[in-house]
Amino acid sequence: IFNLLPIFPLDGYKITEAVISIIHNPHREFTFLSYLSLFTLIGLFIYSTLMKSLGLILITIYLFIKNIKLINNKNRIVIHKFIHMFS
Repeated sequence: IFNLLPIFPLDGYKITEAVISIIHNPHREFTFLSYLSLFTLIGLFIYSTLMKSLGLILITIYLFIKNIKLINNKNRIVIHKFIHMFS
């Protein structure tokens, strides 16, 4: 069930990305998915802190770093999606 959360790079993110791809605007799609992923991470971090689960806190921090790297590569990803749309 954890793997189905819409957090990059989990499978739930990829499923959500496939559903959202009907928007046909890669910039808007990327922005929505980034916010969804970050808000889910914030909720997961709050939950793991309340449950005092060190393992889940460490996983959340790792996923947060992966999301920051994804956001830093935003332009490359959006351009790749534009090219993929028209090919």
